[in-house]
Amino acid sequence: MSYQTNDKGEVVLTMNQQDYEILLMALGSAVSISQKDRGVPSSIMIPFLNRLMQGNPQYRPYAEHTQ
Repeated sequence: MSYQTNDKGEVVLTMNQQDYEILLMALGSAVSISQKDRGVPSSIMIPFLNRLMQGNPQYRPYAEHTQ
């Protein structure tokens, strides 16, 4: 994995497919936990995951709900 920043304040993470899948599982778990009111609120996690996956044609965005 590698981590790079640029002068626009953006972070670029480069990782292999296996690490990417681990990241997605961890984030998906966070959404699941948040829906039980014990973790990061889903109002933060769901939009984050949708932004993370922008441009992935195989991704079906999570529906964003207001609670």
